[in-house]
Amino acid sequence: MNNKVSTITKRILCVCMVVILLYGVCGCTAPSEERAEIDTEDSQESEIPQDSSSDIVEKDRNSRTENPEADESIPDSAGEMAGEDDSYVLSEEEKRVLLAYAEYLRKFYEEYPYEADGIKYDLVFIDSDNIPELAIIPSDAHAFGVIICVYNDGNVVETGEFGSFGRCRFNPYENLIFSTYMELGEEESFFYRIEGNERVVLLALHSIPQYEGLQYIAQYYEVDGTEVSEEVYEQVYEEWDREELHIWGYDDAVFVNNIDDMYRELCKRFSFLKEQERIEQNDSCLEEWKQAYLNYLKKDNYAATCTYSLIYVDDDNIPEMVIDTGYEAGGCRFLTFHDHVLDVWQSGRLNVSYIERGNLICNSDGNMGHYYDNVYTIQDGKWVYVDGGIRGDGPDGVQFDENDDYIEFFYWTGEEQEYWVGEEMTEEEYEARLNAIYPKEKSIYPQNDYTLDEIKSMLRTGDWSLQSTGMN
Repeated sequence: MNNKVSTITKRILCVCMVVILLYGVCGCTAPSEERAEIDTEDSQESEIPQDSSSDIVEKDRNSRTENPEADESIPDSAGEMAGEDDSYVLSEEEKRVLLAYAEYLRKFYEEYPYEADGIKYDLVFIDSDNIPELAIIPSDAHAFGVIICVYNDGNVVETGEFGSFGRCRFNPYENLIFSTYMELGEEESFFYRIEGNERVVLLALHSIPQYEGLQYIAQYYEVDGTEVSEEVYEQVYEEWDREELHIWGYDDAVFVNNIDDMYRELCKRFSFLKEQERIEQNDSCLEEWKQAYLNYLKKDNYAATCTYSLIYVDDDNIPEMVIDTGYEAGGCRFLTFHDHVLDVWQSGRLNVSYIERGNLICNSDGNMGHYYDNVYTIQDGKWVYVDGGIRGDGPDGVQFDENDDYIEFFYWTGEEQEYWVGEEMTEEEYEARLNAIYPKEKSIYPQNDYTLDEIKSMLRTGDWSLQSTGMN
């Protein structure tokens, strides 16, 4: 425990020294003092009286009289503000909430002690009611998390800052937030829920490196302030299924790009979120396989960075989905759906071809002298390995013949990417055996690379144009 105290003390001293140096150079007020000033003023000035919608609209119109280009009419529809035909009509309560958030953002932007040009914001639905919370994300740098504010009886209250690198984890309406911060081998992780104006800790996890002098000797673990073994710590961590919570943050939010007209900005965002919610609710009317694919994409934290194709591997009327990560080490994922079950296969690297409606797919790739050809099929609704081999440098590394020509070795492994096991053979024997189970002349590659929005629209509308004989 002395080591633990010593480590924490050293960390605090280091952080204090950095803060003193930074503020000495910049001539800034200490962050805690700035935040306290914002909190105090907000609790007094962000109070929104329970007046009528016409009074609220008039108040906002008056607050924007210094902007001669501002539209004098404040529509009752968030959709109309966003330029949409199918407008979402704002309720009286929603107007009050968005006006209060707009005022809070103005103050936050004006009084923020650091560079304010990169600030982003968003409306998020943390708990189970339909009143959105306001999320403010100053930066995606390591030290910055997501500031969550709630609206309660006319006041906007900051519940705290969650996560790091400008992101945290949560699923809408489930009222569960996962927040973690790691630095110099130390990790602090919390599960929270929002109650009223406060965040409530459901679980606190702490992992602290222990040293003797400069020599690392062990890791100290705590669960809710009590010392535990590493095994207990990891078990508790896994029981909470943090991976099931969606990563959300800086990359998903929007810039504060019009601080003088923030009410309209928030209404546009609110309208967009409500439209997305309406679309997702309508997904339940789609065919089951389309619902399954859309649900999978919704849970994928990196879905927006991938490209997509729909192909036919087996001979049914449900296409397989190809998810291309775009980088070699990430490979591709292939989704298939049968008998109410979604199955996913992950390729090794990106080079994957298939025989359309021949129920065969081949991953031929590799690097650094180790290359493979692995063939798969769909059997009983699951991706199943068929056969394959490896080729390249061989078990003794790079070899050359008497003419200094590279010698390539060929092994038929019959096992998935096992290293230099199985039957050694000539190149001709290898190619013949591979062609016997996977005739390359019939193979093709996925032809279309759609964005996330495009593939979602295709699944929802049935409007697609794939270079595949089975699509209609």
